[in-house]
Order: sequence, then structure tokens, then C-alpha cells
Amino acid sequence: MPNHTCCFIGNRHLPVKSIQRILLNLDREIEHCISNGVSTFICGGALGFDQIAASFIIAKKGLGKKIRLICTSMYKSGQIMEYEGKGIL
Repeated sequence: MPNHTCCFIGNRHLPVKSIQRILLNLDREIEHCISNGVSTFICGGALGFDQIAASFIIAKKGLGKKIRLICTSMYKSGQIMEYEGKGIL
């Protein structure tokens, strides 16, 4: 079976009133992806949705799913330091 990849990226700030729905839908979509041959998941490393998605993948891998997680960063090494103090982060 070929390797299929799914990427997750989302907002840092999630609406509190929607968290439960977001978690249920995310779990359902990840299971759907796995059952359709997705074996690699890529998640951004930002707080919020990115880390939630990554934690779901880690949990499913811990349950024996044959999947892998790749975490990415939108910053070059040291670039985050340049943004701090400029009101961007």
C-alpha cells in the first residue's frame, strides 16, 4: 500500500464553546484518514489546533496504529527570536 500523507494546521486560539465539537470531528477525521491508507501525518508545531492534532496522532500510535507523525515549524532557526518584541508573537 502506498504511503499517503495528511497535513493539519489550524488556529492558535480555539473558541472554548467549540472545543468539544472540534475534538470529536478531529478524532473522526483522523480515523477516516487511517482507514483510507494515510500513514503519515504532518502537524505544525504551534500552540492550539496544531498541538491538539499532534497529540491525537501520538495517542493513536500508542494504541498500535501503524502511523507516523512529522512536526514542522514555520520558523527558521533563530527567526522566532527576531519576531519577539515586535508584537508579532
